[in-house]
Amino acid sequence: MAYIVRLDKPKNSPHGTHGWQVRGRGKRGYHSKLFSDGQYGGSEPALAAAKAYLQGYEESHPAQRVPSNQPYHQGKLLSSNTSGVQGVYYTKYPHRWDKERLVEYWCAFIPIGPEGQKRYHKKFNIERYGYKEARRLAIEFRQEWERAVKQGSEKALEEFFEEYHYSRLIDTSFGSEEWDTFGEGLLEIEASL
Repeated sequence: MAYIVRLDKPKNSPHGTHGWQVRGRGKRGYHSKLFSDGQYGGSEPALAAAKAYLQGYEESHPAQRVPSNQPYHQGKLLSSNTSGVQGVYYTKYPHRWDKERLVEYWCAFIPIGPEGQKRYHKKFNIERYGYKEARRLAIEFRQEWERAVKQGSEKALEEFFEEYHYSRLIDTSFGSEEWDTFGEGLLEIEASL
């Protein structure tokens, strides 16, 4: 997948880096190319050159996209997977106030969107549920999401969020189930369904 971003560093300064950058990932890693405003005679000509380069790059490096009816990768488990279920993993983070204390979680990862553009991690606190129950809840959450995706309809995903977990998405108690970077994402999910 490749895309174009605008670079203005430092902002509002005639000095520094100003231009359009093409960024992409391929089998061999990360690739980028800068189209400087100064070199191309301004922002518009630099953007036109970046778009032409991007088109050529995409033709020579076809993206391995996931089909829109399957927004997650079904494949062999990674050797580092400790849960035995794809998308479920164990992690620990420093406590919010006591940085020497670690808070342990079992998490379920779910990509949202037709091509998995948004990523959410549902955490189940081991201190609250216990190790085995937190793991079971994370696996259950991931499997329910996979069932909704396999049904292939927006209605199934809507039911998953509204009926199965909507009441648990916003939990204000510390150290319990949380959404990473969810914020306004709920509104975006509801709007897209």
